[in-house]
Amino acid sequence: SLREMMAAGCINCRRLANAIDEIYRAGGFIRSRGWGIREVHQVGQGDLRSPVVSLQIVTYPETYKKTKDSGLKTTKQGEGGYTLWLERVGHGFLITRIDPVT
Repeated sequence: SLREMMAAGCINCRRLANAIDEIYRAGGFIRSRGWGIREVHQVGQGDLRSPVVSLQIVTYPETYKKTKDSGLKTTKQGEGGYTLWLERVGHGFLITRIDPVT
């Protein structure tokens, strides 16, 4: 889950996770295949224990309801980009910051 991949101080991670939680608390739902990764590139010559990466993604179509009583909505497939700041923890990484590329 997103919460398992994010560091405690990742504000945008927490915002995204909280928005998803709010939909489910309100009786809504999200049906999606999630994101697919198109490209990943390290940004600069950063430390391998805390790299910064550029992530290009595809977002697959979603069907969702924000609340149990709201209308059904759908989104189309799209693309986007994010910059992620990572921190090595054990055999993996935590996201310490994530910013959309505009």
